[in-house]
Amino acid sequence: MQIGKQLLTIADSWGDEIGATMIDELMVSEKNRVAGGVFNGTTPDTNFYTTVINANATTTISNSVLDLATTTDADSSALVYTNTVGRYIGGSMNHLRGIFRVGDTGVANNTRQIGCTALADLADSFYFQLSGTTFSIVANTTGLSQIKVDNGFFNGDRKTYPMTDTFHTWEILFTNKRIQFYIDKILVHTLTQTTAPICGTRHLRPFLRNANTGVGGVAHLYTQVLSMLTWGNIHTQPKSHYHEGQTAGVLLKYGIGSVHSIVISGVTNTANVDIYDGLTTAGTKIWSTGSMSNQTVPLTITFNTGEQFVTGLYLVKNGANCNTKLFYE
Repeated sequence: MQIGKQLLTIADSWGDEIGATMIDELMVSEKNRVAGGVFNGTTPDTNFYTTVINANATTTISNSVLDLATTTDADSSALVYTNTVGRYIGGSMNHLRGIFRVGDTGVANNTRQIGCTALADLADSFYFQLSGTTFSIVANTTGLSQIKVDNGFFNGDRKTYPMTDTFHTWEILFTNKRIQFYIDKILVHTLTQTTAPICGTRHLRPFLRNANTGVGGVAHLYTQVLSMLTWGNIHTQPKSHYHEGQTAGVLLKYGIGSVHSIVISGVTNTANVDIYDGLTTAGTKIWSTGSMSNQTVPLTITFNTGEQFVTGLYLVKNGANCNTKLFYE
C-alpha cells in the first residue's frame, strides 16, 4: 500500500509479508491437521503413534502430557513418532507444531530431539536438538553430510536462544526450499536450500526422541501437543484410471498420495477388487470389496478426505470380471 511516499507492508505474526491477488483480495490460507494431535489415556495410542523403547526408558501420559524418560541404564532411549505421514504438496507449506518442555537445561550423555522425520533412524529429518547442554538446529539428508547449527550461531531474530525447563511452543515451517524454526513465535533459524537438498523428502511425520549415549542420567522430554499441519487446500486435481475385466495387478502410482473414490460397474458374480499401499501385493491392503454378487447398477465408494497410501498405489481385480474407475492423487 502506498501512502504518500511511504510504502506500508502487512506482515503476519512470523514476520512474513501478506500478499494480495491480482484483483486486490488478500491471499489467505486455511490450516488442516494431517498427523498427530493431543494425548489421551496413560500411554501413546498405538493406533496413532509408534513407540520404540530401549534399556527401560518409559513413555507415559499424565494429565494429557506425554513424558519420554530415560533411566540410568546404558543407552536408555525412547522414540515416539506418528503412524501417519504428513504428505507435502508443492506450492503449499507444512507446519510442525507442539507444546514441549525439557525437564532441565541439559544433561551429560543425553540427547533430546523434536522435529520431523521420514524414517525412525532419522536419516531424512530436521529437528531441534539438545545434546548435553548444547542446543542446535539439525538437518539430515540420506547420503549427504549432516547440517548442524549450534546455539550462538543462529541467523534468526536472536543468535542465541536461552534454554529453559518450562513449556514453550516449538514450530517448524517448511516448503521445498526453506525451513524455518520458531520458539514462541520467535524465529530461531532459517535453512535455505541452494545446490543440494537439505532433506531427501518433505513427506515427513512428527517425532520426539530422548536418548542417552552410554551411561547417562534420568532425563525427561514432555509434550502436550505434537501435530503436523498443512497450509492451504490439501487436495490436488485427481487423476483417474479406468480398467475393464480382471488384473493380477497394476501399479497406479509410486510414492505417497490419497484415493478419492472408486466407481465399480458391470460386476460378475464373485468379482473382487483390492487396493494396496505398495508397489505389489506385498504391500499393505488398504481396501477391499470382498467377493461381490452380480451387479448391473454402478456403485460408487467415496473416501471423504482421502484414503492415504505412502509407498505406492496398486490395484488388483480377481475372481471374475468387473469395471473400475479409480480417482486418486
